Amino acid sequence: MEKPAGTAIFVLKDWLPEDIKDGIEKAKWFFTEHDMIISVRSFFNQAPSLDKLIAKEPTICLAIPWEKLQAVYDIYPEFNKVGRKLTEHYYVLAEERAMWINYVAEERYHLLFKEYPKLENRLTDTDLASYLGITRQYLSAIKKNRINKYVQSRV
Repeated sequence: MEKPAGTAIFVLKDWLPEDIKDGIEKAKWFFTEHDMIISVRSFFNQAPSLDKLIAKEPTICLAIPWEKLQAVYDIYPEFNKVGRKLTEHYYVLAEERAMWINYVAEERYHLLFKEYPKLENRLTDTDLASYLGITRQYLSAIKKNRINKYVQSRV
């Protein structure tokens, strides 16, 4: 049985996690510096988590166990506002990314790097193809098309 996510992680430097399911890496999202990482349902409900995260780069993080966070909220009620603001921020980002399902892979590729340019040179083709739900071959075609459009625009 899976354990509940017991810790919230704040990334100080370099974290590009992958989700692992049945031994296969499946990228659900990429986190980087200054991001908060939790398995939302598991952390807030203290329910078992199916998420398994790995750091793809050497990483520096701060972590706070669920119990300690609850104690901080009790001792410092004003910190509840910080928690609410963080929740609002990440909920909006998650909803925006969820709407990307309405786009084809090439459009999602462009949206990803338009909205999150710091990811562009940090993702492997395997990770990126996994996130976009496409093959590496199709990703290569998208990249080639992007380069061709750029070259044509410069002529």
